[in-house]
Amino acid sequence: MSATYVKLTGSSNPVQQSLIEEILKGEGIPFEVREAAWLNTILGPTNPLGTREFFVPSDKLQEAKDILCGHSVVCDVSERMLKRSMDEIVRPLLQKRRESGPTEEQSLERLAYFAGINNKETVNALFDATLKEEGGEALLEDLFFDLAQDDSGALRILARHLREADAARFGGRFNTTMTLVPNEVRIRLLDVLSEFPPSRWRLTALLGGLRDGDADVRAAAGEALFSIRHGEDCGYDPDAPEEEREQVIERLLRLPW
Repeated sequence: MSATYVKLTGSSNPVQQSLIEEILKGEGIPFEVREAAWLNTILGPTNPLGTREFFVPSDKLQEAKDILCGHSVVCDVSERMLKRSMDEIVRPLLQKRRESGPTEEQSLERLAYFAGINNKETVNALFDATLKEEGGEALLEDLFFDLAQDDSGALRILARHLREADAARFGGRFNTTMTLVPNEVRIRLLDVLSEFPPSRWRLTALLGGLRDGDADVRAAAGEALFSIRHGEDCGYDPDAPEEEREQVIERLLRLPW
């Protein structure tokens, strides 16, 4: 009896298509590749978009999904999981904040754990949904600085969601934190600094890192400078003598930011 094949995913990106095929073959998952039927109807059987759909046996569907997600190729967002995480984690935190005030210390451990173990699509969806809630931005700002305490891959994702955060509030907190935390935390914060839009606070944080007394922190600031300046290090060498580094910084200050 032949297996029933069901749709796994679709892609119009040739590189992603090749990667999906390579992964499925390597994992021994049987699959079929078909041209997207709806595009064939509109554009003809040789549609220029080259969208392909991948089908696998129905009893291999979840395994194939997990494998592709494990390779960060294609990940589904579980609406059920998203709703549950909002109902059981995010909204209770927000409700408690409304009742007790934002100054009362709260544990964000469950939220940080969720953000750390789930795929980036699910985490993105959670952050998007949280920002739509009253008090959601402030909650995510607190989470950002919590995540910086540990080596969490969700920190960069969250930084992108906080690009529109209030500059005076968030930027001030960022720079204050930079002066209070250990070197490894400063390095993590500098690693995501380029995700934020140009601002006075971002420049202040960058300059503080470039002038830091620790070579590893300066190196992280140098990487941030390279990203912010779109591939230019402007001659900055974190291992150069302090006088030389300061000369480069003085030149940097004359550039448009």
